[in-house]
Amino acid sequence: MGYKATVSTANGGPLNFRAGTSTGSDLLAQIPNNTVIHVKDIGNSSWVKAFYNQKLGYVMRQHLNEHPNSVSYGIEAIERYGERNFTVGYSSVGVLRFHQDIHYFAFLSGSTYTDESRQAVREYQEAKGLAVDGIAGIATKEAAYRDYLG
Repeated sequence: MGYKATVSTANGGPLNFRAGTSTGSDLLAQIPNNTVIHVKDIGNSSWVKAFYNQKLGYVMRQHLNEHPNSVSYGIEAIERYGERNFTVGYSSVGVLRFHQDIHYFAFLSGSTYTDESRQAVREYQEAKGLAVDGIAGIATKEAAYRDYLG
């Protein structure tokens, strides 16, 4: 289980978002200061796994204001369903798991996100009080993962 954290660099600049737990790892992006991200401890006191801009990567813990009481299953949801937002026509094993895991979507099957998927997600988002757009992004995936856990 993870939590949310706010990027808080000493100089107010962006935080490097890396492919690995080293300052020599590939730079995936720079996260603007004051951005809230989903993070998860990885047993390393200096680095945490993070999700930003539809990607999983790593950031240095010292540049975060952690919200440890803000339980988040965002990283776990992304690990289970994949990094990319689901839109109509997208196919993946993550879509298949998403369809299988959620009792709300019992009538959905297959590994392709369809018009029926989008409509079901819109209804699900409305029922969960999420922003309704029919796209299965981080908030929808996290809610679905919580339902999957029971």
